[in-house]
Amino acid sequence: ELKKANELKNQLLQVAAHDLKDPLQVIIGYTDLLKVRLRSDRFVSEKLKIVHRSTDRMIKLIAGLLEITDIESGNFILHRSQVDLGKVIDKAVKSFQKQSQQKNQKLLYSTEQSCIIDGDEMMLRQIANHLVSNAIKFSPPGTSIWVTLDRNEDEKSIILNVQDEGPGLSEQEINRVFDKFQHLSNKPTAGEYSTGLGLAITRDLVTLHNGSISVKSQPGQGCTFIVTFPLFIEHPSQTPEISN
Repeated sequence: ELKKANELKNQLLQVAAHDLKDPLQVIIGYTDLLKVRLRSDRFVSEKLKIVHRSTDRMIKLIAGLLEITDIESGNFILHRSQVDLGKVIDKAVKSFQKQSQQKNQKLLYSTEQSCIIDGDEMMLRQIANHLVSNAIKFSPPGTSIWVTLDRNEDEKSIILNVQDEGPGLSEQEINRVFDKFQHLSNKPTAGEYSTGLGLAITRDLVTLHNGSISVKSQPGQGCTFIVTFPLFIEHPSQTPEISN
């Protein structure tokens, strides 16, 4: 009964999210048009910015809901290939350099070569985006963020670490940090918006890649998110025996 109720909940969320998405996009479109037409009116222009920002937040929340319900319902399909995770992380970090600079943060990155895994490149990029964005969002200005990627040959795995100098988490918060809609004691340090779904989606995407994710933290000592993926090992094709 619980399983049926959960499936019904996911179906209702998907219908509601799809039905809300189109009218919100219309609001965004007309708001952009009015901002151009009425930019000389400072009062109206400021109010339109608020409408645009609020609508954009709703669209992001709906996108997150659709993604997480797809994953939970088993309808989410990974398009797998051999992916160099180092290149994926490199692109993700570079895309956030401007955002970190605006907060006077240092975004540092290092990786080993040939960190190949079997996965969906777009979804792996999303995992990296969530973790780096989270570190920037919850870290104060003037701090540093480290992103490292290492191979563990003994365990045949690849380990991604994203470490920040934010306020950290208590033990109780660590236990629920990957749950949906968790708004913990940490707050965005520059008024950024958080849906409360990013880490839940990240956990589900990591799991779909046969990986694991955890966090190490103490209050006042920042957070380190640790993601482990199985290393792709290419097995040489066996040469068929030629019979005489």
